[in-house]
Amino acid sequence: MPTIQYPEERRAYSSRFRGLHVLTVKPDGQIRCTSCMLCATACPADCISIVAEEDPEATVEWEKRPLSFEIDLLRCVFCGYCVDACPKQALIMSRQHEMTFVTREEAVVGIDVLRQKGSIEDEDIGYRPYY
Repeated sequence: MPTIQYPEERRAYSSRFRGLHVLTVKPDGQIRCTSCMLCATACPADCISIVAEEDPEATVEWEKRPLSFEIDLLRCVFCGYCVDACPKQALIMSRQHEMTFVTREEAVVGIDVLRQKGSIEDEDIGYRPYY
């Protein structure tokens, strides 16, 4: 039968499933994003908002980091263009698809929600560029 008794039974999804976004971190714990705005430019739904600031710990002069990085998940179409546009692999997509929101403000997620929680092997990584 095509019916699945959800929450008891879970559907098996592809390893390339596009779910919630993840901001990856460097080995020293800083976010890998350099606020280049390529992901926001490539987004067809215009759901990514980035505010940049200068990075005081940067080894290169004028290097930036995100002061705020927000994604409106109600506008996002989960196409993966933002992941493809990122030159630093700072933004990838997990396979987490169970997202519930009571208000519209809860659907706008920031750095604290998007930040990589553990090692990249522990994350349930879905779609990311082949390179």
